[in-house]
Amino acid sequence: MKHLIKKFRRDWNILRFIRLVSGLTAIVFSILHKEALLGALGGFLTLTSLLNTGCAGGSCSIPRRDISR
Repeated sequence: MKHLIKKFRRDWNILRFIRLVSGLTAIVFSILHKEALLGALGGFLTLTSLLNTGCAGGSCSIPRRDISR
């Protein structure tokens, strides 16, 4: 549990904050308009921003090659 709290509190940047706000907004609109797919997308965005996972967290990047030969 402590690991999740540490992961939640560190490395906040503007893109992570935008994902959180977008996800929460999508969840609210999905409730208001009764759209399940929008709610699922909002849940995904919110969860990835809170846990800082996914491609936006840098885990999908291609490793750099050392080209200084």
